[in-house]
Amino acid sequence: MLVLVALVGGVLTAWRHWVFWPAQQERLGELILVSFPKPQMVDEIETMVRHNPALMNQQGLMTWAAMYGSSEFCEDLLDAGCDPNESS
Repeated sequence: MLVLVALVGGVLTAWRHWVFWPAQQERLGELILVSFPKPQMVDEIETMVRHNPALMNQQGLMTWAAMYGSSEFCEDLLDAGCDPNESS
């Protein structure tokens, strides 16, 4: 029972930390890019990044964009100063 309570508490704490704390939006974006780099998510991820410029600095974003993103999205990232030679 104690383990279940600790698990639920940990999940709720993590959810609050990544979803409701505005300062953690960058971390949420990183998790989305790492966890869901599937082609069907491309439009949603591109839209999220375009609407939140802080996400443009994510490590690995340029690599992800080169693999999955549209050419316009890659150009937007380059215009925003993303390094095309980054390592993910």
